Amino acid sequence: MNSQALDDSTLPGARPIATAAWHGLFWLVVANAVGVLIAVLLLFPSLSTQLGECTYGRWIMVHMNLELYGWTSVPLVGFLFHVYGADRGATAPWSRPILWAWSAALAVGVLTWLSGQSSGKLFLDWSGYARVLFPAALLALWLLLTVAFIVNWNHSQTSPSPHS
Repeated sequence: MNSQALDDSTLPGARPIATAAWHGLFWLVVANAVGVLIAVLLLFPSLSTQLGECTYGRWIMVHMNLELYGWTSVPLVGFLFHVYGADRGATAPWSRPILWAWSAALAVGVLTWLSGQSSGKLFLDWSGYARVLFPAALLALWLLLTVAFIVNWNHSQTSPSPHS
């Protein structure tokens, strides 16, 4: 039998934890690049005129939210995939679309914050389309983890115990 046929990494939806790590690293790079921009704006305030309406106050929201919801949270989502078993079995193909939905909600959030739509509440300033997309991504994640938990729990209940 071909060893390639036994390799799960070729299946659609395989390796969702690695995908989560790559998404997290992407948001780390973007968030830190924005952080460097903010630092430069603090050092040279006259550069704010070059950015037009995208001032320090708008960029700080992008930086803080991407650090929390992008760099910090996405690897934890990958960890949850592993803990609840969503990274293997029938639920694995759904893990990557949920990561993409999460990242899409963040991207829409960035555009929203840069356009000036914000509540001003740190980490709670989701507005516009992002206010709908991010909770939808959270709901999809919750549903996937719930289904994965139930499937794995049912499987553990029906399979014989190795100690019996």
